[in-house]
Amino acid sequence: MHTPDLIRPEPLPEPHGDAGLQPERTTMSWTRTTISMLVAASITMRWAGVYGRGVFALMAVLLLAAVYVVASSRSDYARTVEGLREESVSPNAARVLVLTGAVTAMGLGAALLVALR
Repeated sequence: MHTPDLIRPEPLPEPHGDAGLQPERTTMSWTRTTISMLVAASITMRWAGVYGRGVFALMAVLLLAAVYVVASSRSDYARTVEGLREESVSPNAARVLVLTGAVTAMGLGAALLVALR
């Protein structure tokens, strides 16, 4: 049976030789961060009855940041493996900035909702 190119997964990169499995640990860490953001987004639903629609905006910020983290994880893993092989790995600053912005927006948004109530 022929698998269409649109749903055929990309092959994983060749092994990298890092006995500490740094790319795997980093990927798992970002996965835990994403799960934490999804839990925080779910918990904000409890506030909807008290604070109204603003809660959904806060939830959307966290959900969008979580989607970005998940979407960038696979390409970042492949880039890290290649970087280890070539002995030049650069950090993914964009993901850190997105998460910092999402957490800051969540905190400021929550404080604003409380202040306006």
